[in-house]
Amino acid sequence: MAGTLQAINESVAVTFAPDFVMENYPFTINGDIIAVDLVNHNTVNISLRLVRSENKHLSISANKYIHYLKSEIIKKLRKKREATSSNEGAKLLF
Repeated sequence: MAGTLQAINESVAVTFAPDFVMENYPFTINGDIIAVDLVNHNTVNISLRLVRSENKHLSISANKYIHYLKSEIIKKLRKKREATSSNEGAKLLF
């Protein structure tokens, strides 16, 4: 993805990507690249999965990190869902 973003930054490419992919890239954070909303699907569900060998178990630290990561993702999704609900209510008023 870094090569694609560099090409976009140099104005030789464009790409399509979900917002959760683009929102944390330095190029978009500092404004070098802008993301234009084309379609907003509020009902899209995705699954993130950890892939590991069945024969090797994760360390205690890795398991703690995964637990932390899951909780952060859930918090972010809840916050985004609340913001979307608030925005939809505001749209209905206008």
